[in-house]
Amino acid sequence: MRAVSVVQLRNGLSRYLVAVQQGEEILIRARRRPVAKIVPIRISEETEEGEQLLAAAGLLKLGEGPIPSSFWSKPSLRVSAQTLQRALSASRANLSSTGKARHKPKTKRRG
Repeated sequence: MRAVSVVQLRNGLSRYLVAVQQGEEILIRARRRPVAKIVPIRISEETEEGEQLLAAAGLLKLGEGPIPSSFWSKPSLRVSAQTLQRALSASRANLSSTGKARHKPKTKRRG
């Protein structure tokens, strides 16, 4: 992994992006302290454009290799449709009212 300063990155961005496209990781330092890392996006031939965009935005982590067969033998989560619908509705209401997701802490009812 190569480490560069912000000034070096700004002056040679194209060169560093070529290195990243070839698989190299670049550590960016500001005043000698690491602040960010540029890493290549690992994309297979089967990755769709939408997935690539989400990965580039940091909203999706692309998998690496096949899913192990042991994954399929794990017990599935059991949630009633009603509970799932309430959670989904609450999540959508929070998202639409604020423009971003937020979580409300659970409070115990006194009775």
